[in-house]
Amino acid sequence: MTRKIILGTVVTALIGTAAWWGWRWSTTPVLPEIPLDRAEKPLVDAVNEARDEVRRQPRSAETWGRLAMVLGANGFEPQALDCYAIAERLDPHNPRWPYFHGIQLMSGSPQRGIPLLRGALGLADQSGDRDVMLFRLALALLEDGQLREAEQHLQALAELESRS
Repeated sequence: MTRKIILGTVVTALIGTAAWWGWRWSTTPVLPEIPLDRAEKPLVDAVNEARDEVRRQPRSAETWGRLAMVLGANGFEPQALDCYAIAERLDPHNPRWPYFHGIQLMSGSPQRGIPLLRGALGLADQSGDRDVMLFRLALALLEDGQLREAEQHLQALAELESRS
């Protein structure tokens, strides 16, 4: 009887461990394809360094965000957008990732970037973050012709500035 209990416990533990590893493997974000065949060596090195950090810490929003920044600053916009989305998913309470994601989108698709900037502003609690986000969101709204909302954000920015 004791042998059956021990065997049952071991089997249950093995199944649980296998299920946990399977879940971790299937939910770990996948690195995007980054075509570096024509890139110069300093860029290749920077991308590879950021990519290696993601491989070492695949569930870290910081590493995904850093990779997104490197990619976005060097013309790999689709891959950067994917990485920002992963960083947002991994750290949904951090306003940096939707903010940077929105800024990255602003050059090609302002209508898609504005909701992300709004979301980032809603998450920002530090006045230093809020003023930058208020300004950038107001500017994006002005450029998009959403004058009433832009004015509201500019007024909120003026109130923040008057308190400083």
